[in-house]
Amino acid sequence: MKTAHPPTGAGAAPSQASVELFPRVLCVADRSVNGRAARRQAASLCSAREGMTVVRPGWLRSDPRSEWARSRDSPHDLLVIGAGPRAYATLLDVQTPVLIARRLIPGRAVTGVMLVPVTDSPAEREAVRCAGRLAAAHGGSVTLLAAHGREAALHRELAGSARVLLECTDAAPRIVGEPLAPAVAIAREADRLSATLVVLGLGSDKPARESAARIASSITCSLLAVPAESSPPRHEG
Repeated sequence: MKTAHPPTGAGAAPSQASVELFPRVLCVADRSVNGRAARRQAASLCSAREGMTVVRPGWLRSDPRSEWARSRDSPHDLLVIGAGPRAYATLLDVQTPVLIARRLIPGRAVTGVMLVPVTDSPAEREAVRCAGRLAAAHGGSVTLLAAHGREAALHRELAGSARVLLECTDAAPRIVGEPLAPAVAIAREADRLSATLVVLGLGSDKPARESAARIASSITCSLLAVPAESSPPRHEG
């Protein structure tokens, strides 16, 4: 695990590219604790004056995914929404970055302590780049978490190996060193670091989107999901 801090001093001025990361922000907010956090965090990340639009949760209606699909022509660079089931559902179809906001300890900035899970997937590259630009523009630290990639395949291999031993010995084997599920591992590390933001690369296939939703519902800080590409997510079946 590695932590990077932005430079300080005369040479630490953020680049124009980092400042303009999210010039157009759409914030879905109500009067709940997380809704108020969404407003504050959206305002802190919006890099252009009058660049933030605030709408009520009714904008999502009964199906947040279909409503988001109808909004794809809206010129927004970031969707911000308070944590909750509807926010997690947006991760299944969203094509632009989405910030799922949670209440932070007063005085802490959402970019103060960022955690970026990294696996063998190219989806995390854009998340790392985004976290770096946020650190340059707003300050804070970025920690990389070495997360296990291809955990589903590994679990299948372990299960298959256990079945072979069970057939041979009539006793279930003890398994050690089994990796934690990504949602559990990321939530634990975020709590250990007192992270304010998890920046997550968002893959385009259905399993990756569902995994992101599980991670979002498991952590206790805000989450910024960054799609690897702008094309629509691929659905299996």
